[in-house]
Amino acid sequence: MNHRFYFLLALTAALAATVNALKPVLDTDGDIIFDGSYYVLPRISGPGGGGLSLTSRGGNWCPLYIGQEYSEVNRGIPIKFSNWMIQVAFAPESTSLNIQMDVPTTICGQSTYWYVPPPKAGVIDPL
Repeated sequence: MNHRFYFLLALTAALAATVNALKPVLDTDGDIIFDGSYYVLPRISGPGGGGLSLTSRGGNWCPLYIGQEYSEVNRGIPIKFSNWMIQVAFAPESTSLNIQMDVPTTICGQSTYWYVPPPKAGVIDPL
């Protein structure tokens, strides 16, 4: 076989992998998610609830947790997506990024960045 053939094959594979790695995250309308704030709402509107908000749990005001508004007319608090490492304008799939509630401060004085703890040993994810 020709060396040029192997080079073109490798180049094609590399380009295909790059294109797939930079697929943008889309919203429910098929629009690309860019750096900025968005309301996160249920896919189907109705009595199932509204957008996301900060809420207390167990009768304690602090710390605040992410919860869903009871009323479908309440859009909640916007969520801000930012700071993915790859320098592209949109949020790429399979890339670490910052997600936070887009509010200047909370009554608890806590960060509004989302945190997903690492899985515990021996615990199986129900999903």
